[in-house]
Amino acid sequence: MVRDIRNSADEEAAAAGRENRNKYPMHTNENVAIGLFKETMLKILLEPEEKKRIKKLGELQEEMERYVLPIRELPGKERRKNISNKYKNNQKSSF
Repeated sequence: MVRDIRNSADEEAAAAGRENRNKYPMHTNENVAIGLFKETMLKILLEPEEKKRIKKLGELQEEMERYVLPIRELPGKERRKNISNKYKNNQKSSF
């Protein structure tokens, strides 16, 4: 359910990012989306009126759209492995 709401919020965030001519494409913050969802979804489910439920769901999506992050494709580099022993006392020469 979070993914469905977040997908629609991502589409809006991506459109706003293109409109603002951002360097990177934008998407919503997943951690914040989950936090907002768990707080408000129970209230939405318990709401007896359908119009209010739809309105609260739209408000939840708008709230998720406020927290956007860029999608960065950073170049991955191999980590250099240091062959030398960091702790010399661990491997003492034996007699």
